[in-house]
Amino acid sequence: MKTVSSVLLLSLALAGCQRLYPTESSSGAAEDAPREVDVSPAPAEALAEDAELARRVKRALLEAPGLNALGVDVSSADALVILKGSVATPGERERVVAAARAVDGAAGVVASLAVRGSSPEVN
Repeated sequence: MKTVSSVLLLSLALAGCQRLYPTESSSGAAEDAPREVDVSPAPAEALAEDAELARRVKRALLEAPGLNALGVDVSSADALVILKGSVATPGERERVVAAARAVDGAAGVVASLAVRGSSPEVN
């Protein structure tokens, strides 16, 4: 009985060791070889980057001389700045879009800004 127990214990130990060392397949590649790792930012990190970009754009709009952007909501998705709301004149709309484009990190701007008293334009 002692011999059977020893053989059983030895076979279990060897079976466990097999998983520690990669085995080769018929193609010669190790079956347990490391696979490519996705190094793209985690969703939470990407959301934080977009929130920071939107904050910087809103600050730039509020600090721009002669620009009243209080009626403009700013958000961002994948570094694309999204402007929604209303402005007083077509010229102010152009200045808001230009100020948003000038912010570092903005890959582009989508502007759904209505000129008060007219229909909304999409840029």
